[in-house]
Amino acid sequence: MEEKVKQERLWTPIYIYLLSILVITGISSNLISTAFAQYAVDCGIGLGLAGVLTGLFSLVALVGRPVSGVLSDTMRQKSLMIISVSGIVISALLYPLCRTPFSLFLIRVLHGLFFSLNGTVNMAFAAAFVPRSRMGEGMGYFGLTSILAQAVAPSMGFALARAYGYNALFYTVCILNAAALVMMIFLKDPSDVKAKDKKEKKKISWSSLCLFKLLPYSGFTAAISMVNGICSSFLALLGASRGMDDVGIFFTVTAIVLAVVRPFSGKLNDRKGLDAVVYPGYVCSFIALILIGVMNAPWMLVVAAVFKALGQGMAQPAFQAECIRSVGEDQRGAAVGTYYIGADVGNGFAPVIGGYIAEQFGYEALSFGAAGVMALCFVLFYFYRRGLGRRSAAAV
Repeated sequence: MEEKVKQERLWTPIYIYLLSILVITGISSNLISTAFAQYAVDCGIGLGLAGVLTGLFSLVALVGRPVSGVLSDTMRQKSLMIISVSGIVISALLYPLCRTPFSLFLIRVLHGLFFSLNGTVNMAFAAAFVPRSRMGEGMGYFGLTSILAQAVAPSMGFALARAYGYNALFYTVCILNAAALVMMIFLKDPSDVKAKDKKEKKKISWSSLCLFKLLPYSGFTAAISMVNGICSSFLALLGASRGMDDVGIFFTVTAIVLAVVRPFSGKLNDRKGLDAVVYPGYVCSFIALILIGVMNAPWMLVVAAVFKALGQGMAQPAFQAECIRSVGEDQRGAAVGTYYIGADVGNGFAPVIGGYIAEQFGYEALSFGAAGVMALCFVLFYFYRRGLGRRSAAAV
């Protein structure tokens, strides 16, 4: 009994230490992501191309995720974390030198590759310190690091850019990641003992690059991430078009609500299952997109932020936990990489397609179209889960 209690312990020193590192890297990531579209426009680039360059970051990450997952399962994760953060530091130093479409294209590719490696390895590393029976809750708390980042980073990023220019913003990202890099040096790698065996036994194949059985969950994640991509890339421009120049309140409210929802939804997921959190998550995301499409006052922005946070806070960590829970320890990197395929598709294609839709048909069409996608995914998820239930019953 005593051994079981020890195994089920969540709040260990290493778990808390990892949370602090993820807070720092999360803030640095959000500083750039929320301000990049405006930076590109200020460099004289059109809205459509700015959307493409914004989405390119996630599209590059999408390509890198499967390889990142395999590397995470076959190499020392601590070394990969240090390499990825070092690359992000270099990318941040290069941003101030990039003001043309071609140079911005190159830096987004470079940054996206290191970002994909960092995100995949971080989650695989962190999952090693979370009990399987508390995976939903454990991943939920790790999700709180991105919530804190969303609360602090947008307002900080906009304030830095306005007061001191974009160079100050990029250098701040560099300093934050350098601090995280120093903290990573003191981590103990859980894969050290078996790293040699993994390198000898694990071979790269299509099945190791992408876990096909998890692709449906990855696809359903893409819809939730699409909402994040739209809000991060276009909300500031949408607000300005409607006389609301400061939309930072949206991200602050989103972060506060997420901080409350994430731990609760993680526990609910562990106890009641995936359906209990995913269906409400899709409904709330649908409502948020409708409100964003029709908003004409700050209070509507606040209400939309609440529903957006409820949707994201319930569905997104549930899909991530389900992917990790469905595989063994030796495939956690691949599971995280497969999950992030959906996250990157949503974050990547939303700005690219959204920039064109907004430019041609307006922001209302963008929001309502995304709401339609959310409704479709709700229906598809219902039939997918129903099919899983039938196959499970037939197997018995």
